[in-house]
Amino acid sequence: MTSRPVLALMLATLLGTGASLAAPGDPFGGDDAGCFPLNKNAAKCQHAVAKAASKALVCILGCHIKRANGKLVDDTAEDACESTDAAKSCKAKYDKATGPNSKVNALCPPCLDATARATVFATIESQLDNGTNAAVYCAPGTPFGGDDQGNVPASKSNDQKCEDAVAKALAKASACILTCGTKLADGKLADDAAEDACETGPAKSCKVKYDGVTGPTSKINALCPACLDATARANAFANAETQLDALGGLVYCCEPSTTSTTNITTTTTSTTTTSTTCPPPTGQVLKGSLTATVGRFNYNVQLGLPGANSACSSNFPGTHACTYPELQAAAAACDLPGLKDTANMTVTSFWAIASDASTVPNLQQCLDDAVGGSNKNWEYGTAHTASRGQKVDLDNTFGTLGPLQSGLQCNFSGNSWVGCCQ
Repeated sequence: MTSRPVLALMLATLLGTGASLAAPGDPFGGDDAGCFPLNKNAAKCQHAVAKAASKALVCILGCHIKRANGKLVDDTAEDACESTDAAKSCKAKYDKATGPNSKVNALCPPCLDATARATVFATIESQLDNGTNAAVYCAPGTPFGGDDQGNVPASKSNDQKCEDAVAKALAKASACILTCGTKLADGKLADDAAEDACETGPAKSCKVKYDGVTGPTSKINALCPACLDATARANAFANAETQLDALGGLVYCCEPSTTSTTNITTTTTSTTTTSTTCPPPTGQVLKGSLTATVGRFNYNVQLGLPGANSACSSNFPGTHACTYPELQAAAAACDLPGLKDTANMTVTSFWAIASDASTVPNLQQCLDDAVGGSNKNWEYGTAHTASRGQKVDLDNTFGTLGPLQSGLQCNFSGNSWVGCCQ
């Protein structure tokens, strides 16, 4: 009988992924979401989408730089650069390469259909317009306005020189990180450890190149405002890496209900491999869900996390509001397929509650500034400060979570659900 390592090697060779021992459909592993492409056509599609996503990311950051430099006069012009100009925007170029009329459309796996490919661009745009832009263009100035956080710096100021340099370096680093993910999927990097070295290793990695331009010994160090000091610049890279690793899971998506059968026949051997979907949910981690709410939680006549925890306990004894890591654990335990809330409504997204304050940037958990306590109280309900929230979409059919979305205006980004975990 053919052993699994030999079979995996043969399948990987057929897929064109070099000498990787990972079989098609296997998870990347480590801190990287996603799975190896199922076949040659899926690989062509996913590589093309990854390449287009990389170009879109650089393009959107380029629009922000032009806005910061006065080359785009207002938010309307900046939006046209990003997405509303049907002919020349970053989105138009992305759609041409990946849309339903593109060459790759017929090659893509079901989990990366036209809707999912559009979501990739929307996710990138949302992350860059919100958390990323606020972190880079952080010095006092004229607000970007519209859907963009951050401030336009004074023309030719040191703030502008520093912030533009960081934005350009972050664009290059982000493209580099996405390339590392593509190399892993294509078998050009042997495993997750090699992919991590590509991103953050001590030699020639994306981080080394970024640090050379933005680190504490770089030329821009003395020019940067206090809000974009060496620590903040390092955090910008770390946040980008986390977001892009999650985005890779959307591009190199895992087919939750794929059954693949491969017969390798000689005169004496026949081998069949089968992968199956999740079994019916058993509630190992998540016991249920509260009804959907805005970022300002209000359950059991209590605001914020105390209200959510109280409602979970009263509806599902012994539970509390799920943190984001617990939601990930619930997905891994197959607790999420077909999930409905206490009103029997289908759950399609969750607010991403941090497990502790050190795991998220400040003001990313709908902090009520007036309270002045923890940055994860989920009590904020307006939009006049930088306080924002995080959420994650749920594929209710397969129970899989999408990439983490940050920088969402509390009370203005639609409703999401709160899971109850034991």
